[in-house]
Amino acid sequence: MATRFLGTDVWKRIKVLNKRPGRRLVAVAYLAENALGRLKLKPGDLLVVRLDMRTVKTGQTSPKDVLAYLKKGVEVHKQGNLHAKVFVFGDTAIVGSTNVSATSEGLLEAAVETTAASVVASAKKFVRSLRGDVVTPEEAERLQKFYQRPKIPKGGPRKRTDRTLRGSGQSIIWVVPLVAENWEDGDNEVSAREMPRARKEIRDRRHFQVGEFLWQRGTFAARLKVGE
Repeated sequence: MATRFLGTDVWKRIKVLNKRPGRRLVAVAYLAENALGRLKLKPGDLLVVRLDMRTVKTGQTSPKDVLAYLKKGVEVHKQGNLHAKVFVFGDTAIVGSTNVSATSEGLLEAAVETTAASVVASAKKFVRSLRGDVVTPEEAERLQKFYQRPKIPKGGPRKRTDRTLRGSGQSIIWVVPLVAENWEDGDNEVSAREMPRARKEIRDRRHFQVGEFLWQRGTFAARLKVGE
């Protein structure tokens, strides 16, 4: 039995498990364009997804990709209030926050992976319990004419990097090494003159204070942006 938390590269792990033999059972709220390239499903696999007019018109679920799974022999069902993200690959289950989309691959996702037999069995039972509203090729084709691609910010979805957390929605914090050296008289004069004025600019004195150091120019300041 093994259980571990996946705080980064959830999709990387899903793609590794996806290559293993065994039946796949997946319940995922949103299945966007090019899902087939991200999640390989085979004949006899089970997929439960949210497929309705709202998710189609907003581009969250792609009827074209649902149809592609159906043509491959995948058993597809729809669930109107689905928000779960459960992936079962043989004897391993991943439960977390990931949808099947390019956006999800760029977001800061989290999940738990487990091979605990009782948990995997419960995950399989959960996905199977969502069966009932079968999606047919005819329905997927009919919904395709209502599909609209999602509005993605200019430049496309941003990729998260562990070093800066750019694109994760979290503010960037720079850590800058400082060197202790003696100041010249001119530096001390500037500090004595400007520090009182700087302190007056602080609006939240409970959480912020002014410090001082000598800056000798360089390229670092040009890389800083408001809000970092």
